[in-house]
Amino acid sequence: MKIERDIKIIEAILFASSEPVSEDDLREKITNKNIFHQFTPQDNPLIIKKFLNYWKPSLVIWMESEFWPIILNETKKYGIKIILLNGRMSDKSFRNWSFFKFFFKEITSNFSLILTMSKIDKENFKKLGTKNVNFIGNLKFSNKELQHDQELEKKAKKIIGNRHVWLAASTHHGEEIFATRIHLKLKKKLNLKDLLTIIVPRNIKRTSKIKKKINSYVPLTELFQSKSISQNTEIIIDDSIGQLEIWYKNIKTVFLGKSYPPKGGQNPIEPARNGCAIISGKMSNFKEIENEMLHCKCLLLATNFSEFYSKIEDCIKEIVYVKKAAELADRALEAVWKIAKPGQSESKILADMQSVIFEGGGDYPANEFIIGSGHNALLCRYQSEKRILDDIDQLTIEWTGTYKHYHSGMFRTIPIGKADPKHIKMHEACVESLSACENKLKSGNKVGDVFDIHAEVFDRLGYKKCRMNACGYSLGTTFAPTWMDWPMLYTGNPVVLKPGMVFFMHMILMDSEEKLAMNLGETYLVTESGNERLAKHKLDLVVL
Repeated sequence: MKIERDIKIIEAILFASSEPVSEDDLREKITNKNIFHQFTPQDNPLIIKKFLNYWKPSLVIWMESEFWPIILNETKKYGIKIILLNGRMSDKSFRNWSFFKFFFKEITSNFSLILTMSKIDKENFKKLGTKNVNFIGNLKFSNKELQHDQELEKKAKKIIGNRHVWLAASTHHGEEIFATRIHLKLKKKLNLKDLLTIIVPRNIKRTSKIKKKINSYVPLTELFQSKSISQNTEIIIDDSIGQLEIWYKNIKTVFLGKSYPPKGGQNPIEPARNGCAIISGKMSNFKEIENEMLHCKCLLLATNFSEFYSKIEDCIKEIVYVKKAAELADRALEAVWKIAKPGQSESKILADMQSVIFEGGGDYPANEFIIGSGHNALLCRYQSEKRILDDIDQLTIEWTGTYKHYHSGMFRTIPIGKADPKHIKMHEACVESLSACENKLKSGNKVGDVFDIHAEVFDRLGYKKCRMNACGYSLGTTFAPTWMDWPMLYTGNPVVLKPGMVFFMHMILMDSEEKLAMNLGETYLVTESGNERLAKHKLDLVVL
């Protein structure tokens, strides 16, 4: 049976908005000649009739949270269907409309269909007497990555670099000074000379006034589009239009505005989609999303300045602590270089390594340092024998700097007395493999890709039988019996790399036939633009 339907072809789409900012934004993003922008007419019968007679719409999709009764009523009189899309009802609005239920019912009767962003919103509309209400879900869940200016993103990446940074997004009046107070306290308490705070106001018309206010607290404050930004700039206020996605992609600690004090909150979907740690006050405008995110432990709620500061500090200082752990790992390696020589005991080497870590304010590691010389250099596992180094020997050590339970690992095989030529070749292979892994350890790649390139290099150089089937793992704040964390670097691991992840990558070669070992391991922080090796010493082969 053939079914025929009358299908109207949409010849044009008109966007109507009340803000000049919206017009500027749409002009940049829309190139289709059949899509237009017009300012929303005033809520006046004569103006609205003129507007409708000129444009002759066949369907109106209402995305405004405010209901303009005359516009809605006049549009319905023209026989035009109106759909409310992404409808929401905040607690405050629900309480206010509860005193005017009849009026609210009259206004919403103009809608042919109301589609709400949450089930809670649906119930609130129904309680106020509205009919034809259905739950469809929040439209932002279906968003692809938002368009943004590539040149501005390059500028943002260059400004951020490897600095400690956090973002105050969609801020409202008063929250910019709150963010400034957080900035000053973080800088002082954590001794962060490179701290950078980005503030993105909800209304960019306020940016110049905000800068003027903040300048009295932090003189090194600039607007994002200023040419005066330098590495000394402490606070940047974004005065561009619609570029928030840039910051969500490049900064992973985010305070969401309209939440200090709580005034409903901002939609957390976009920062969550970008893998950000989100700190916010109560989100009465997004209750269902808030509950879901709290259940999944991907939202941090705070109620006062101390709580907000504490949670933002926790997010930032994780990287501070890992970098401090890396500094201690470097010191431990220096201790090895000072005393490792023929006739030295492994026990003394371990004692001096652990000593400099404790003297630097570090902690016990989550598992033992691994040390082995001679035949034990090939084990790469802890064993209780403590040898005296021979005149010609090889010393393998795997250790971590540990600070407040955060770990940063290193791995070395050091020829003692003299380097076997095969040691030198094996070390060159480890350096090449580690370099290839560095190039793969980037946001968006899969964890398994890193292992695969490691194996490809070693196999090509003839070391397939000497390598292992994993080349590292994540590091963080871990406890006994192991400093290893998930995910591990092995073939086929589908976990996607994201900024903020920390990995210990170890290139291990064990030649059982020649009884030679060579190991090289370093800890890396995944960044938006690639990665950062946390230790400072070179990867050269050192012979002691």
